[in-house]
Amino acid sequence: MQSDVGDSVVSIAIEISHNAQLFKLNQNEPLEDIIKNICDENGFEYARNKYSLQFVHRHHENDSNLPHYVTEENRYRIKNGSELKLFHSASEFVNILQTKLSTRIDKKELSWALSKLSVFSSDATFASEFFFTGYPLLRSVIEESSLTTNLFNNCLRTFLNFIKLGYITELDEPFLIRLKNILNSEQVIDEHIIENSLQLLDAIIYTMNDISPNFITINELIPHIWNRDSPAIQGYAIALINGLALKLSEMEQEGDLLDQMNSLLLRENILKNVISSEKKSSFMSHNLYVYQTLILSLELTRFNKLVSENTHFPDIELNYHYKRNKFKSFSDKITFKVGNEEQGVKCPPKRADRERSKTVVLKGSSSNLLMTQFDSMKSLLDSSLSLLQKDDFSNYDVGEDLNISLNQMTHDCIIYFAHNYRNEYRKTLVNEFHLRFLKTCCQVTDFLVKDILKIGQPPSEDETLYYPLVFSATVDAPFFEELFSCAMILLAKTRKEMNAKTEADLEKVFQVFKRQLNEGLASQPHSFNQLSSKLSSLTYSVVSGQWQEERCEKEKETFAKLPSIKQLRESLINETLELIKTQRINYLIKGTQFPMWNAQRSQVRMAIYVIFL
Repeated sequence: MQSDVGDSVVSIAIEISHNAQLFKLNQNEPLEDIIKNICDENGFEYARNKYSLQFVHRHHENDSNLPHYVTEENRYRIKNGSELKLFHSASEFVNILQTKLSTRIDKKELSWALSKLSVFSSDATFASEFFFTGYPLLRSVIEESSLTTNLFNNCLRTFLNFIKLGYITELDEPFLIRLKNILNSEQVIDEHIIENSLQLLDAIIYTMNDISPNFITINELIPHIWNRDSPAIQGYAIALINGLALKLSEMEQEGDLLDQMNSLLLRENILKNVISSEKKSSFMSHNLYVYQTLILSLELTRFNKLVSENTHFPDIELNYHYKRNKFKSFSDKITFKVGNEEQGVKCPPKRADRERSKTVVLKGSSSNLLMTQFDSMKSLLDSSLSLLQKDDFSNYDVGEDLNISLNQMTHDCIIYFAHNYRNEYRKTLVNEFHLRFLKTCCQVTDFLVKDILKIGQPPSEDETLYYPLVFSATVDAPFFEELFSCAMILLAKTRKEMNAKTEADLEKVFQVFKRQLNEGLASQPHSFNQLSSKLSSLTYSVVSGQWQEERCEKEKETFAKLPSIKQLRESLINETLELIKTQRINYLIKGTQFPMWNAQRSQVRMAIYVIFL
């Protein structure tokens, strides 16, 4: 057993008869030979397939997915400092458990067997040995009505482990009815039994080939969402709803269920009983994220549906024609004469000159400019003066904007924005006009759907970010329309801060815009007022500062990994240690002063201790 230390040899502890011993385990040596050597050294009678090594999992490593038995396939998990245990082999332990399950004379032995089975059934090596011969025994045990709460709970955990490992793909109708009766019972039932029943139904849904939409209804699960005393039950109830919706989506029958999930009543229940709690586990957060993803997928219908080409937006059309007429009369009235009067050049006056009288003489370097008949402009037209300087304005066709293909979602968002945020809508309409208002609205909608909310994409397996705003939305304040309105206001603000005036600048603006929205939603506000407040604090300068810090951190990490930097750091270690030593010695030689205290624990004036080498 003992061998020279090398790369393939690890130092481990092996528990034998409740006593831990240190061993050097050679990873190149077959496991059966290692077990034989352990038995010989400790006086155990060795027989092939009688003993095996098991991993010892501590409480902080208590994961049902971790293996119990050491095999040739998973022995790579053995590292220096690992703890193993000499135990019955899987086949030997299965025989012991089956004997106790078949007799059922002693309740203590039955309880011990079911307890061990609920733990070891999560191990693939044990499950492969037990299932085909021991599963019928387990079925006969669980059908007994005399089982105590603890025994029945252990049986459910064993069933759940076999489902996860793929040994059970369907449950018979009587057993499913029994599980549903547990969930619908008005009697007080042990929480662990309810948890395992919910997990069993959730797990079996994914393995069943066909499932009825009425397999289990949401109304049967709502009472468990109310159970604020058990967050685990709440999480498993939401997970079961999600699993049922995902399974029905594969069968293209999820429509009615998603509508129920998106109902105001159910979302309010989740908001009040789950989201409002102070602490939520990652499991709960993930289930809320999946739930959110599913109900947001309902928006795809509006996103993919185009509105009629005859749809009109009177505000946009009136704004366009009003501006066109104003520009025409304005350009006819304003004339700057350079040199002789026949050479007229139309251009806007400077801001300082607009505040003077109607006739202003501007002195240039080569000639005098005479401006006549200058009318003061309204604030609406003031914001549009820059258009006269743009070469692309003359080529701008309003028909391209007014006749753009709009989806139903964008159309609804524009109408909602105009009705509920009238002043902001008018300002945005003016500011965005030369950059095509409708096109900008389409870009924002597309951006929110695909980049921010990722609507239409399947739920991620490890994502935990959910938005309380989705659950708090009402009929009068729908989530997406409110988010669109906030986004349009934010986009106009960000573009102004970045001084972006052309479509070419939009790409940079949207990069900042995405960062602002992601950070604002990641703060998980419970109202859109909170979201607006958060977005107001995320100015362009703040985002730029964050990016600068991230670049600096990335550069530090990059430099730290460079071989030349590592060599330089190693070469300076001895010199640095010597410098530290010298400084500390000098400090001790110089000495340190301490105040002096008398017997009454009061400081003595003008008296100190000086300690030095």
